[in-house]
Formats: sequence, structure tokens, C-alpha cells
Amino acid sequence: MEYVAAGFGEVQGFDVVDYLQVADDERPRFKFGRSLPWDDASFNFVFATQVFEHIPNPEEVYRDIYRVLKPGGCFLNVFPSKWRPIEPHTGVPFAGVFAPDAYLRLCARLGIRMTQQRGLPSDMVAAKNRTQLAEQLHYLSGREIDEMLSNIFDDYEYVEDTFIEKGPGRSRYLSVPARIVPPFRLLYRFAHTRALLLRKS
Repeated sequence: MEYVAAGFGEVQGFDVVDYLQVADDERPRFKFGRSLPWDDASFNFVFATQVFEHIPNPEEVYRDIYRVLKPGGCFLNVFPSKWRPIEPHTGVPFAGVFAPDAYLRLCARLGIRMTQQRGLPSDMVAAKNRTQLAEQLHYLSGREIDEMLSNIFDDYEYVEDTFIEKGPGRSRYLSVPARIVPPFRLLYRFAHTRALLLRKS
């Protein structure tokens, strides 16, 4: 509801499952389901954060977002990199690219786990991580992302430098190194977070 608080009155939210705990007067703004329930050319701006690593059919969803954008509209999409050193949903190093069973069991036995997994037996932690990585996380490489988006959106660019400077969290402290050392932005994209601004002509 940050957009409403910022003065944008025509805000709508969407998710595949209704798990939200929001005030009754805010609930009508939210819709749930397997596809976007709005007409073509409904929105000037669409925003998603920490979503697309969970989507098993990203091309279909990107096309649906393109459909609901008005001409001239933009989509800002922020999601973790496949190569992030600590995979953010399991806490396992490099689990976005390397997660064989033996490795997940070893990490669990070494005590590498998320806060909510503390106190669980290591075999259970490894099993939960294995299921999540196999069924709920779908990381793409940079090449796969670029090939897909070039066939859907009219224009797009990576905007990690702006996200670092203006975004929430501790990343904003990296804005000075990103300005001084431009390759730092590429490192941030590769090893931390991808921020994409996609446009419809």
C-alpha cells in the first residue's frame, strides 16, 4: 500500500494465492488467480519485486504484463540473481546454480539454514530446501532473460544503478562505489539483484 500512501489512487495488487493480511477497506484492491484479470491496456505502470524467481512460466507472465500495459507504459521488475552467493530463500551458498542432494545435506548438517528452520533436524532442512529449489524456484540466466524479453517488450534496460541509489534496504550504501566504478553495477546484477525496466511502445 506504499503507492497509495504516496498519492497514487488507482493502485491494484495481484498474487496467485490470497495470503494477505490487509485492512478490509484495502482488500478490494487485490485480486488473485493464475493470470492477470484485467483488460488489455489497463495500466501505466506495473511493479514486481522478488516474484519472478518463483514463476515456472515467466514468458507467459511477461506477455500478460505486456498485454495489460498501456502504450507508453513501463514494468519495473526486481528479482534476485541466479548467481547470488547466498541463495535468499534457503540460505544455501550458490543454491541457485548448484544444489545436489549431498551438498544440501552437508550444508544442513553444518548448520546453514534460514531462521525459520532453526531447531529442525538437518535431514528435514535438506528435504525442505530440495523441495523448494525444485518446485518453487526457477532461476534464469542473464542470456535466457535477454532472449525472452527481446521477443516480448519493445524496449528494456537494466537499471540496477538507480535501484541501488533509490531502492530500499542496505543496497543504497553501495551507490557511491557504483558511481565511481561502473563495472560494479554489472557485478551487482550478476551476483545480487537484477532490476529491469521494460517498456511498451
